[in-house]
Amino acid sequence: MTTATKNTKKTDAKQVGKEAGNKEPKSKKESSTPYFAFLFQLQKNSQCNMFGAAPILMAKFPDLDQTSAESILLYWLENNDRIAKK
Repeated sequence: MTTATKNTKKTDAKQVGKEAGNKEPKSKKESSTPYFAFLFQLQKNSQCNMFGAAPILMAKFPDLDQTSAESILLYWLENNDRIAKK
């Protein structure tokens, strides 16, 4: 195996989906992403202050790096009402 194939693939903000960085969703797929579903569940269970949820998101989804987790969380915080309606 080469070094590139040994490394665990990290998801960067671009890969997470343009919906994570853009204000407008690309499709209904946005509401079904496991990241958003997890954040809604976390909020529902009142397990933490949602502003501090990025490390929890990273622990649940090891493919996320800190920048990606923060980007997903920020998008969710700014758009969760709209995402929930889908």
